[in-house]
Amino acid sequence: MKKEFYKSWYIKGIAESVIREINDDGEDIDDVLDDYLKDVYWSVYSRETIDAVIVTELVRQYIEEQES
Repeated sequence: MKKEFYKSWYIKGIAESVIREINDDGEDIDDVLDDYLKDVYWSVYSRETIDAVIVTELVRQYIEEQES
């Protein structure tokens, strides 16, 4: 049975942190989101390699929902 460790990540908090960082940098989310998500990916990857892709995608989805 495959455990879904990614569920222990605080997706909302990560996403809100990314949004705040983008806004603090004075950037437009549409222009730089992929760049900031790369940082999320590597940060997660450094702790749990299996979760990195899933967590990054969930963060992207959360941000896109908030921005629409």
